[in-house]
Amino acid sequence: MIAIILAAGKGSRLASFYSCSSKCMLPFQGKPLLERTLYRLSHCNELEKIYIVIRTQEEEIPAYFGSNYCSIPIEYCVQNSEYPGIINAVYSVKDLTKYTNEDIIINLGDEYFEELDFNSVIKEHKVKKSLVTPVVVYSDDTEEIKSNYTVNITETGEIIDAIEKPLSIFNNYVGTGILIVCGKLLQDFALKCNYKFEEKQLVDWMKFAMHTNGHCYVYKSGTRFCNLNNQKNMEYLYTLSYKETSKTIEDMFSKVVESYPDRIAVRYEGQSITFKELDEKSNSFASNILQEDFKHGDCVALMFTRSIEQIIAFIGVLKAGGYYLMLDENFSKKTIEYMVEKANIKLLISNNGLAIKIGLRNRIIDFAALVKRQEKLVELPEHFCDKVFILCTSGYEGLRKGAIINKNSVVNLVISMKESVFDACKKEHLDVGVCASVSVNSSIQQIYTSLLYGHTLHIIPTTVKSRPEHLIFYLNQVDVCDITPSMISLITKHIRIHPETAIYTRHLISSGEELKKATIHSFFQQCTSTTVTNVYGLAECTVQSMMFHINEGIEQGLKRIPIGKPIRNTRVYLLDSDKRIISPGKIGDIWIAGDGISLGYLQDVELTNSRFDTDIINRNKKMYKTGDVGYLDLDGNMYYYGRVDTKMKFK
Repeated sequence: MIAIILAAGKGSRLASFYSCSSKCMLPFQGKPLLERTLYRLSHCNELEKIYIVIRTQEEEIPAYFGSNYCSIPIEYCVQNSEYPGIINAVYSVKDLTKYTNEDIIINLGDEYFEELDFNSVIKEHKVKKSLVTPVVVYSDDTEEIKSNYTVNITETGEIIDAIEKPLSIFNNYVGTGILIVCGKLLQDFALKCNYKFEEKQLVDWMKFAMHTNGHCYVYKSGTRFCNLNNQKNMEYLYTLSYKETSKTIEDMFSKVVESYPDRIAVRYEGQSITFKELDEKSNSFASNILQEDFKHGDCVALMFTRSIEQIIAFIGVLKAGGYYLMLDENFSKKTIEYMVEKANIKLLISNNGLAIKIGLRNRIIDFAALVKRQEKLVELPEHFCDKVFILCTSGYEGLRKGAIINKNSVVNLVISMKESVFDACKKEHLDVGVCASVSVNSSIQQIYTSLLYGHTLHIIPTTVKSRPEHLIFYLNQVDVCDITPSMISLITKHIRIHPETAIYTRHLISSGEELKKATIHSFFQQCTSTTVTNVYGLAECTVQSMMFHINEGIEQGLKRIPIGKPIRNTRVYLLDSDKRIISPGKIGDIWIAGDGISLGYLQDVELTNSRFDTDIINRNKKMYKTGDVGYLDLDGNMYYYGRVDTKMKFK
């Protein structure tokens, strides 16, 4: 049995979106669309060979896939440009006459199926002795049906009529570009047409079969299907990984407090607070700042040392219906003044007198005095702040900026962390460490995932960063912890010198720097039972946009460490200088889009416009230029390549 994949279409309607030689090579979920088809075909038990029909001078597809896929031979056939169309493409296969007594799989290369078992299609085709078996899917989109073909069928699924681009709709079945066709029918049809196929379509094979008293049956697939023939479908394909966010921060936190009121929520330096206490103290905090001329939707500046109080303030500001700007005590006075001005800050809350160095003395409130007030609590807003978070980042050209992040993006992030990292630990209750930083910009995934899923957050002192024996001590008290590649190197060196030392942490999250192969290889030589997740992202895109999980076995098969695949509700584009999507294997600019994208910088239009642009496939959204370049490799993962401007083909 053979399969014929048709990949010779020009894709002129979408040409402005991509620089690939073929739209079949557009990357979706980390791999070319065409590879998804090859992958599913490779599971066909009877398949012996795959033919791919390409255009004249098409080099990218053969260069990418080579002469076989999963040990199945691939042969490329060139369609004569003077004879366009789907039917002509099929008969471009010169060896077609060799398969007169076999069934042939026909597959358009620009179609997406979420799930499809070719073995089931083939089995049904043979059981019903069908001459042509098209795969059809149910659709409520009448425009989609009218732009493709549909079939009129009996209760048993037998085709009694097939119509290309029907003017009227008589059922909700849309025909796809996947068919099983008897080889003899293909030859008989060609002889009848004298090999002249102008204006012929897939439905003509079905009509010919019925005209010769043959039978054709459909295969009904319940999977999601899309043909990449317009911008609407392109956006659909790029958002297939999207899942509706029905959860909210307030609902998730309330559920945790109700379920685990006496469980420790946060630990720091011998101190702790339960979820019930965190709820009560954050309520008091929220109520008291509402008495400070604070209104729903205002921004509060927070300047805290590492402490439990900092976490209370995070939750309290949100409960008050506000959002917050984190100010680090190590920021320069000029940087702080810039951020305070841009965020229109009227209220600054601090502990240990840290905020005394900026000019807001009349609006600075000490945290301890705030939460100890015994005044009557005021009624809190019905919901947490539904506007934004403001996250600090050491952004472009070294300027400290605040990126405005919507609340849903945080929910998407914590759900992704829970599903991909926390669940992998296989424990109902986890101890979660925050090591790299407690400021929201670098540890939001641990802080909020921990608090919104009922785990215990451990704030690890900053002093351990340069003292490996202390760092290991704290790591061994938690199941999950963030860490930097520099810390990984520090740990590795220490354990090599002190082999009696061991790491028991189940999962480390590496961020902040590029994770190099040599670093992680040395680590796994010393720590074989720990899983490391490499994450990539910036505060402008909710800190984490992609992730890749590594254990000792996986690391041995890698030449470089990937930054991975997009998290929930996130799109990652590799674009050329004209902002067109490039093919896998080529180096391009990394742009990030989706729910996690910042609304921009703190009321700085010029700065925002320099780094944000309209999403290429959804004109109502934004995308963010990271300033980094990368490439997609054959494994479907994205790799960081650096911050360079020269574009070249990756080898």
